[in-house]
Amino acid sequence: MSKLRQAIGPVYLFACIVMGGSAQGMFTNLALQLVAILILAWAFLTNSPAKASRPARQLAWIATLAIALIVIQLIPLPPAIWANIPGHGFVVTGFRLLGQPLGWIPLSLTPADTIATAMALLPPLALLALILRLNAYRDDHMLLAMLLAAVISVALGVFQLSGNGMEHYLYPYNSWNTASGLFANVNHMATLLLVSIPFLVALAARRWREAQSPNDRLLTVTMAGAMAVVLGLGVAINHSSALLIIGAPVLCGAALLLVPAGRIRLGRVSAVLALLFLTGVAALAIVIMSGKSASSSTSVTIRADIWSHTIEAIADHGLLGSGVGSFPKVYPLYENPATVDRTYINHAHDDYLEIALETGVAGIILMALFLAWWTKRAFDIWRSPDADEIARAACIASAAILLHSLVDYPLRTAAIAACMAMATALMAEPAKRRLQARPADLRPARHLTL
Repeated sequence: MSKLRQAIGPVYLFACIVMGGSAQGMFTNLALQLVAILILAWAFLTNSPAKASRPARQLAWIATLAIALIVIQLIPLPPAIWANIPGHGFVVTGFRLLGQPLGWIPLSLTPADTIATAMALLPPLALLALILRLNAYRDDHMLLAMLLAAVISVALGVFQLSGNGMEHYLYPYNSWNTASGLFANVNHMATLLLVSIPFLVALAARRWREAQSPNDRLLTVTMAGAMAVVLGLGVAINHSSALLIIGAPVLCGAALLLVPAGRIRLGRVSAVLALLFLTGVAALAIVIMSGKSASSSTSVTIRADIWSHTIEAIADHGLLGSGVGSFPKVYPLYENPATVDRTYINHAHDDYLEIALETGVAGIILMALFLAWWTKRAFDIWRSPDADEIARAACIASAAILLHSLVDYPLRTAAIAACMAMATALMAEPAKRRLQARPADLRPARHLTL
């Protein structure tokens, strides 16, 4: 039963990556959400075998507050309250133009979209529960499941480039003629590759350290090398600007996993990583200004325009927010009608701006709390001489997602949200605690007496 229990987390993570590459997969995402409900019910009804660590409890409280914020946005309010909320003036005008009395409506301008977005949070919450409360996982198996999904995604990307038209693509609205793999967006495929690199190095380093014979080490090097070749192929065919900007810091961080814990000077390393990140930004700017990448130039221009309109919307709705999931409906109100075309803007291409618009001051405070938690945990892990390779790799992987979220929306897919949940959960639980066997899982020893 213990082995079966430990397989649940890896299997569910694998399913999230393979089936949750885009919100367009309505039925696959629904299946993941239904399973997540069962997992969360299991976690709620089961007594935890051990007390959670302080970082784990803090992370759980942040997640709980986020859920509470969404629930509050769905509570109906009387007209005397909601009609005076900043950003709701056009709703009052609409009622008056229709000649209808003001009724009770929730804080969210799009309650149906808020509910849908809340449902999309179920898979990452379920993974947090599997790791932090149910102990239904093994960290090395979680990484193997993620790496296997990454290999499948790269293989599918190769077929996509070799095919014609819509062949081998999983979603009707896709980044055509690109290696998007299991995703609809080539940038999200790049995120999976970035997350996989440090975890591959960490897993190989652990297996090497625990190897008991030269043959075991040879097998570790062979398997890790083959996996690195596949990931390298994925990077080569991906062509996402995210790889150019974030790739070098991730590779540098992954290399540091081979350095013994506690021997790294964090100040110098942080400066080097920041320099590599700025170098990547500069390299992208040079490519754009040289005119060698028209698509990158167009992408930056479009993003700048989206951010400008989003900030304008935040100025109107930033106090209490427009409602989680409301961005696609609110954003058109701030577009210039003279420049509107057939392009549909579904996200702000900056998760931080989108959260600020949809959740207001409360959401901004929650973001700050999470980033403060993440920063403290990352420094504690990298400073500790007993830090596990996988915990340090989790810091790098989650940092890559957080950085990519500055210019895109990777966390809006169940696949990347699941990877982020796994990474933060592995950061929350110390390595010694994760590797400690539960008394119920230990076989009774037999002693021979003479």
